[in-house]
Amino acid sequence: MAVCRSNLKQFSIAIHYYAEDYDDKMPPTANWSDVIIPYIVNMKAYVCPEAESLLCGYSCNYKLDGVNIKRITNIPDTPMLFDSAGGWNSAQDVEKAVTRHLGGYNCLFLDSHIKWIKRNKRKQ
Repeated sequence: MAVCRSNLKQFSIAIHYYAEDYDDKMPPTANWSDVIIPYIVNMKAYVCPEAESLLCGYSCNYKLDGVNIKRITNIPDTPMLFDSAGGWNSAQDVEKAVTRHLGGYNCLFLDSHIKWIKRNKRKQ
């Protein structure tokens, strides 16, 4: 679970650098995995250790497609990335998160905090 959280932290940094370069806009969700590659330090970050068969074990919140971060009113409660089985460039609703860590999933929020969320106690 610690490696997964570390991966999400790296994504947080990469996506925020991307947004800085693109007028505070989130990456397009259709190809988010591709467009943040220049900001990723280690390509192994895409692989959750509990889902090694997937090229990418995370999904981007589809609602953030190209959204200007400055226009989001509740940044601490807005999911950005989460455990998923969707694969490379997956963009879904957080309701599709996959529970692969002790009955819950890791979720990265826009303010860069990461939270483990138990399946039956999700906060959206």
